[in-house]
Amino acid sequence: MTLRGRLLTVAVILGLACVLAGCGLINSVSPGKQAAEQRAQQLQGLQLSVMRFADEYVGRSNEVLSRFITTTDITPEQRLGVQN
Repeated sequence: MTLRGRLLTVAVILGLACVLAGCGLINSVSPGKQAAEQRAQQLQGLQLSVMRFADEYVGRSNEVLSRFITTTDITPEQRLGVQN
């Protein structure tokens, strides 16, 4: 085998080694990506829970205030103060 043939063989072997090492690197990085996606889902779930709580709080507050205003005899100024 000539020197050129040996160098070509070594180059091919090194190229394959680099490709295989690259695949291993990509696989080792992807669990981090999965963890980031899981964290994003957890944050989205937390955000939805907080928004649901806020919606229920506002709804219940409005319901109670509306009931109070309709069942009591107060002036429009007092009604505005209660609503604020």
